[in-house]
Amino acid sequence: MEHKVRKGLESNFLIYGCTVKAFYVLLGCATFETLYIVGDILSALRSGHFSTFMMHLILNIGIFIALWFFLVKKSKKSKYKFGKRESTISNKDILNYIK
Repeated sequence: MEHKVRKGLESNFLIYGCTVKAFYVLLGCATFETLYIVGDILSALRSGHFSTFMMHLILNIGIFIALWFFLVKKSKKSKYKFGKRESTISNKDILNYIK
């Protein structure tokens, strides 16, 4: 299975569409949610309340996907937007400025 990882001089290093810092945040959240789900599975097996387990599972998956989309959006390189105001500079103005 191939994953798209690109590294270039002009662009940031991206892992799953996130910068390295954002990827570590995502990895930490995934680890925490995995441990939470394992604990919830054990709790559901003891008590027999599988409906709360399913609700927590769907909620955790939704939070993880939302966090991933948010971090990918924050990791994208934003382009600089120039103002709408325009100025005209002649060569004579540039020459006077240099002198």
